[in-house]
Amino acid sequence: FAGTAGEEVDSMGAQRLVEQQKLSNVGFMVIGEPTTNRVFTAEKGVLWIALHTRGKTAHGSMPALGVNAIMHMSKLLQALTAADIPYEKHPLLGDFTMNVATITGGVKTNVVPDACHVTIDTRTVIGQDHQQILDTVRQLVDHLCADDPTFHAEVHAITERMPLDIPFDHPEVQSFIRVRDQVTGQVSTPGAATYATDGSVFVPAYNAPMVICGPGLPEKAHQPNEYVDIARLTEAARIYTLAVLDALT
Repeated sequence: FAGTAGEEVDSMGAQRLVEQQKLSNVGFMVIGEPTTNRVFTAEKGVLWIALHTRGKTAHGSMPALGVNAIMHMSKLLQALTAADIPYEKHPLLGDFTMNVATITGGVKTNVVPDACHVTIDTRTVIGQDHQQILDTVRQLVDHLCADDPTFHAEVHAITERMPLDIPFDHPEVQSFIRVRDQVTGQVSTPGAATYATDGSVFVPAYNAPMVICGPGLPEKAHQPNEYVDIARLTEAARIYTLAVLDALT
């Protein structure tokens, strides 16, 4: 059992376990992220992007003397949301997505803002090149700079994880599914997580298959009333216990 820290940010706990070779003999992994105890064998990749625009301060009553970094960021975001970022829809993972997540800028109401900072959460699918996505954003910046000499922006990646797609018919996966289906009385079908897990670190490091199966509700993640149903929790405990016994016998 590995209770790893930092999964919401950079998977620092998973990375440390890999660096210390703590799980070097692992042959199969169960990631307990929320699936309502369904079995997911694929997960989206993550590319978090930071955008920073720089302007020039001036008194708010004389905006022509300044360069408004927030308005420049607005132009960049409009260009980005209209950009054609290539991808092929995945049968389980679906579409590439992008969410403008945070924005900060300015110092006070009567001052032209000289800085604006935005973070963007993109979720990638199999076949997408993260570097190509970053290059697309940088090309948009180049075009805006060419159109306006006062436009200045910087782009960099905050964190990234590659998407995963474990074969549903992998023997280890099928062994886990048989136990899960016996416990729940349901028949598993291929499914995928729109989110990322520590599997994005462990699977490439150990070249071992994994499934995502946990009692939480994916739709409740990051919401004020996020919870785990007690019946699902006890069901998950039975699945995990019986799966381990099955694997060791």
